[in-house]
Amino acid sequence: MIMGLFTLVQAVQLWTFTLRGWVAAVPFVFISTGLATIALGFFVTKLRGRAAMASSSLSGFMTLLYAGWVVYGLAGGFVSLVGLAMPPLALAAAVATGLVIPAAMRADKARQRLLAQGLGLGT
Repeated sequence: MIMGLFTLVQAVQLWTFTLRGWVAAVPFVFISTGLATIALGFFVTKLRGRAAMASSSLSGFMTLLYAGWVVYGLAGGFVSLVGLAMPPLALAAAVATGLVIPAAMRADKARQRLLAQGLGLGT
């Protein structure tokens, strides 16, 4: 969830610049991935297996996306502390959600067993 908030901060920061060409789409990509990361992070905190797998995949993609953006930005003379922090933060999120996948899958199976016994409790 924190990575999603940092992504939205990066997108807001990019709105202050006049971006032309394909680079003008970058804030929209950051906004969409940031909102998706926040939503997935919410479900990962509830130990949902699919959300953990999707979040790990999205975080891995975002690691590559941000690394490319940092290289492109530095080549053009754009230095952002938030931008520099994003690739390691995205990598840490990918590793952390990758580590939580087995526990989330066990929790999903436990929820299914409880539901089969009539003890769903709205989860």
